[in-house]
Amino acid sequence: MIVTKFGGSSLACAEQLEKVKNIVLSNPERCVVVVSAPGKRKSDDIKITDLLYTLRSHIKYGVPDNDILDMILSRYQEIEEELHLDMNIVSEMRDFFNSLDKDCSSGEVVSRGEYYCAKLVARYLGFTFVDATDILFFTFDGDIDYEKSRKATKAAIEKYGRIVVPGFYGVYPNNDIHLFSRGGSDITGAYMSVFADARVYENWTDVSGIYAVDPRLAKDAKIIRSISYDELRELSCMGANVLHEDSVKPCQDADIPIHILNTNEPNDEGTFITSNATCLTPITGIAGKKGFVSFTLHKRRMSKEIGFVYRALEIFTKYNVNIEHLPTGMNTVAFIIEEDNVRSTMHKIVADLESELDCEVELERDIGMLAIVGEDMRENIIPVSSVLEILKENQININCVVKAPDEVTMLVGVSENQLSLAISVVYSGLRKQGLI
Repeated sequence: MIVTKFGGSSLACAEQLEKVKNIVLSNPERCVVVVSAPGKRKSDDIKITDLLYTLRSHIKYGVPDNDILDMILSRYQEIEEELHLDMNIVSEMRDFFNSLDKDCSSGEVVSRGEYYCAKLVARYLGFTFVDATDILFFTFDGDIDYEKSRKATKAAIEKYGRIVVPGFYGVYPNNDIHLFSRGGSDITGAYMSVFADARVYENWTDVSGIYAVDPRLAKDAKIIRSISYDELRELSCMGANVLHEDSVKPCQDADIPIHILNTNEPNDEGTFITSNATCLTPITGIAGKKGFVSFTLHKRRMSKEIGFVYRALEIFTKYNVNIEHLPTGMNTVAFIIEEDNVRSTMHKIVADLESELDCEVELERDIGMLAIVGEDMRENIIPVSSVLEILKENQININCVVKAPDEVTMLVGVSENQLSLAISVVYSGLRKQGLI
């Protein structure tokens, strides 16, 4: 069995849905289809999910919402009419949205993008629509209820054979909607793959696989044909956004391969994500992410002071701050954090660190982190030295260098305004050396 997930760009209009139908029906193993809400038809279009978030705000604060609602309904009506489905889905949608009051939740409103799209797709494919609230269950803590969800998913497949499931949400024990973070339909597809014991999880999007670097920064960006789960998670965490990072672990734990494919070019090879990827070069890919801040603590003989780092971590924990990276020295330790997590508490944290640890704190903002990822770097020191040499040649100042204990990832901190240049020159330089 194959679980097949289609992203918003694959469902944006009737023309795209025709491609989806050809793909699904070309292989009888594709028995479970997971769908996102319709995405953009063109560059200046608005995603249905974005419109639904706006609609919910209008309902909550009593702002007239007819124009927003009409924009949403017209998208679904256009798809229904062009595919000759005769479902009268707009009437159903209008009744639902008109029944909402100011106390409606985000989940209740925003999940309808996937919900009504799945209904259209199910009718078009001749499959059975199965609501995610009937098969994807969560505890009140937001954890997936594996056994209950697995049992319900298997029962639905056994009963109906071929099903379409809306992505992006599930249900709490009290029947409230639980939303994943944006892009969460990928996660739904991953869980469906696990519960259905799928042979492979296909994720169809608008690119022919995962690039070794952002193609906007390198004209000769190549497609990665094979990548490990760990490598992909590292790249996803650092800005490579073809696949939601939280969708990797369920498949990794169950050892289910993920196949990234292009709805518009269905014969392209795509990218396979497996536990044992085959890569012909030491480095698999490069990514970068802006928005980091560094708290660097200075104190003489710090390394001899038992519990110093522990007490510093307690202060960050008090402010509910997650530490991304932690490079250390004899008399210094740096805590690198996403600035969004400390924007309102940054100066309070500095004050607490200085007063409670009797140290000097240097705060540096606007840091970009460059990630060089590849499992083969474990056995090869050349890529590390090459990266540093390339940055030096291009006069890019290095804030910090961190190599993960598993040696899959090397992270280099640079100024945000030099991050794009750093990604570009490092990729180009490593390509010339045959290292990527």
